[in-house]
Amino acid sequence: MRDLYAPSGRSRIYEYIWRAFHIPQMDLQRASVFMYQLLTDPRDAYRNTRISQVIRHRWSRDDPAFLFLLCIFVMCTSCLYGIVFRVQTLSHWIWMLFAPILLEVVGIGSVVATLLQYIANKYFRQPHAEETVEWLYAFDVHCNAVLPYYLLTYGLQLMLSPVLVYQHSLTACVLSTLIYTVAIAAYLYITWLGYQILPFAQDSKVLYILRPVFFLVPLGVLLILARINISALVFEFYFSRNTTSWPTMTSNLTPDVTGAASSNATKAMS
Repeated sequence: MRDLYAPSGRSRIYEYIWRAFHIPQMDLQRASVFMYQLLTDPRDAYRNTRISQVIRHRWSRDDPAFLFLLCIFVMCTSCLYGIVFRVQTLSHWIWMLFAPILLEVVGIGSVVATLLQYIANKYFRQPHAEETVEWLYAFDVHCNAVLPYYLLTYGLQLMLSPVLVYQHSLTACVLSTLIYTVAIAAYLYITWLGYQILPFAQDSKVLYILRPVFFLVPLGVLLILARINISALVFEFYFSRNTTSWPTMTSNLTPDVTGAASSNATKAMS
């Protein structure tokens, strides 16, 4: 692989961005199959990446279809959150639909890709290796790893939102911590696989990517003891910006049992 700052590296990024605005040219079926492989057998998915590199002589994807489908999933899930949290204003809908993509997928993804590209080229490469990790491949690895992360922190979290919305509930804190612990562990594992398949990488040094996993359990215990509900904080940041307090937000998700009971009692007396 060539470096980002080499002319071919820049041209590949320009080509990638150009194809992102030409949906008919995307191979959506192939990207969907790759997503399925990542969720069922990530090692097999990366074996296909190695085969593709032999054919195309590049490790990074030239087709942004995977990123396109990932953004569609995030936007569709955000729409469901907007329905659950009863979002009403247009500005809030725009924020809710595009903020996760711009902040997390593109923003944080670019930072992580740049950082890992630098670390991989400086520390992971075998001595005297001629190939280097290009930035676009580092970004592809991030997108691969973020897929199961989003399925857990967006999909599963949405289904459990009636429970997770209670900020200081012990049950909510435990479930939220468990979701994010598993999601981050999955992200690190798939990231490790992405660099482990590189023939010029040193396996013993690539293993350093997995070291943060050992800190997830004690950190999760601390979050539970401190009654810090990550899911509730995410709900507040992305999907409940129109609320002024947590009781207001929880009332949007739970039925007014007291009001219903008093109404039924009044009807019975009459």
